[in-house]
Amino acid sequence: MSLDPPAYILSLQNNIRARPISWEGAVRARTITDADLKKIKSIDKVRKEQRKHTIEADPDIFCTLLLGGDNAQSIFQSAAKRPDIIQYMLVLTGDLVD
Repeated sequence: MSLDPPAYILSLQNNIRARPISWEGAVRARTITDADLKKIKSIDKVRKEQRKHTIEADPDIFCTLLLGGDNAQSIFQSAAKRPDIIQYMLVLTGDLVD
C-alpha cells in the first residue's frame, strides 16, 4: 500500500523542481564543492533508470553527499544558508527514495 502525498505537497515539489538554481554560483561562493556539483548533476534531470544505475555504481559517494561522513559535510550542512538548494536537495532526495 502506498500513500500518495496531498496535491498541495505535489504542487510544492513540482514548483521546487522547476526553479532555476545557480549551481555554478554556489560553487564560486564556496557554498558547495565542485565535486558535489558533479554528483548532483549526474543524478539530476535524468531518467529514473539512468539515475538508478549511477547510484548503484557507487552508492557510498551519494550517501556521503546526502548524509556526510569521511570528514565531509553533507550537502545540507554545506548549503545551510541557501534555502533554495536545501529545498531542491530535499525534493531530489525524495525522488531518490521513490
